[in-house]
Amino acid sequence: MLARRAFVASLAAAFARYEGWDGKEEGFRACYDNAFAPIIPEQEHRDLMFRTLTREGDPSESPLANLRCAKQMADLYLILAGRRTWSTILQSAEGSNVGAT
Repeated sequence: MLARRAFVASLAAAFARYEGWDGKEEGFRACYDNAFAPIIPEQEHRDLMFRTLTREGDPSESPLANLRCAKQMADLYLILAGRRTWSTILQSAEGSNVGAT
C-alpha cells in the first residue's frame, strides 16, 4: 500500500509540474482525464484505471495489482511528459539556431 501511494504521489507531483494541477483533490480527476485522454480516449477505460489512483485503490483488485497499475500510470505519464518536454527543448534549440552560420 505504501509503494502504491508513493507512485500516486509521484504522478500527482508530475501533474503539478507539467499539467498545472493546483494540488486540490477535487481537481486531480480533471487533470488525470486531460492528461490521459489522448492515449486512453474512452472514458470508461480511464475510469477503470483511475480506481487504482484513489486513496484505497481499486477494491476489486489485489493490492499487488493496484500497485502495478499505479506504477504503470505514473511511468506512462512521466514518459509522455518527458517526450513533450524534450520536443519543446529541441524546437527551442532549432529556433535559436535559425540564421546561425
